[in-house]
Amino acid sequence: MNESAIEKMVALNLTSTIRGTLMAAEHMRKDKGGHGGRIINISSIAGLEEFAMVPVYCSTKHAVRAFTSALAMAPDIPLQGVEYAVLCPSPAATDMFLNIDDVKVRHLDTVPPSVRQAVTAPVECITRGFMKLVSLDQMNGAILYASQTEMTFRRMDNVGGVTKGRGVTKEGSICCGRREREEERERDREREK
Repeated sequence: MNESAIEKMVALNLTSTIRGTLMAAEHMRKDKGGHGGRIINISSIAGLEEFAMVPVYCSTKHAVRAFTSALAMAPDIPLQGVEYAVLCPSPAATDMFLNIDDVKVRHLDTVPPSVRQAVTAPVECITRGFMKLVSLDQMNGAILYASQTEMTFRRMDNVGGVTKGRGVTKEGSICCGRREREEERERDREREK
């Protein structure tokens, strides 16, 4: 993630998502000879909130969420047979997030390293969020925030195939429970030996 590489970030996070989504939908649409299906785009918590240290990244992730939500509102969704949803994960414990430096990100010096470590979720938690979306009976318009401790839906209501309005519901389940976190820590300790 490099906030000064604006064109690259927009191309990677937004333009490629738009082109890939439209291409996939064109081949999937039942009204165009396809079999229908589901498209889940990946945004970020940065697509739901704003963070001063990554304004360009936030902009692209907000745009991914808005683009996908707008597609879900199309009045011909029942004819298309394609559903659209967005997964907005918290930062995952990946090299991209853990190796952020103040050359690439603004105001990083205001965020202690311990906070960065605390807010990251194991990749398995994000995977569970994705699988939660896939398993929904009706997915169109769903916006799911997935973190280490929760899954929160910001679902748009689908009325007669048209998606309108916003509602927020919190899932009762914990994405990654205590047992899973302990197992992950144990694996990390074993790798360090």
